[in-house]
Amino acid sequence: MCTLIGGTWQGAGAVCEYTCGVPEEGACCMGSLCFDSSESLCNTLGGNWQGAFTTCESTCGATVVGACCLGGYCFDLPLDFCELVGGKWQGAGVTCEFTCDVADLGACCLWDNCFDSSLEFCEIADGDWYGLGSFCQDSFCDNAQINGSCCVNGACVTLLENDCVAVLGSFTPNENCDVVACIPYCGSDINNDGLVDVNDIMQIISDWGGCQ
Repeated sequence: MCTLIGGTWQGAGAVCEYTCGVPEEGACCMGSLCFDSSESLCNTLGGNWQGAFTTCESTCGATVVGACCLGGYCFDLPLDFCELVGGKWQGAGVTCEFTCDVADLGACCLWDNCFDSSLEFCEIADGDWYGLGSFCQDSFCDNAQINGSCCVNGACVTLLENDCVAVLGSFTPNENCDVVACIPYCGSDINNDGLVDVNDIMQIISDWGGCQ
């Protein structure tokens, strides 16, 4: 999003209080939209600056979001911000699932934020994409698991990451089984190194005894 609106991203974890050469930032209100900025930037954009180190959690009132169509993508944004980045707002409460004529959308979780996008755009934004049909209005990112291919005993199934781990599978995120080649299953290969040899016997001996 930073690159999309012509900004210079400072890196993961960098906060506005200590970067960009801006000594004091605070909440800037533009209609229902609130974002952190310096006083000069807020005034330039026509906003109402709330003072140094104020936060959007307690200022500007409620932010109303709706689907914002921008090029081949859709984002859940307030009206003012959608117009600021050149998008077409679809109305309060409208979700990306049914608008913008955008195919292959899914929830993209980026830090504490979620927006509906294609896998390609989510990867560009360095977010985590949770599969086709996992839309943000379902609060998917609050307890998100990545969807992908899971190789279990030589076979491939589509599972959530935690489910794949639970069945001792090998997980590949955001891939379907059509493009994933699972290693053929060999029950005698106890240590899964692709060979049946004395190391497999040693593994059995080391595990000798009652099963938990």
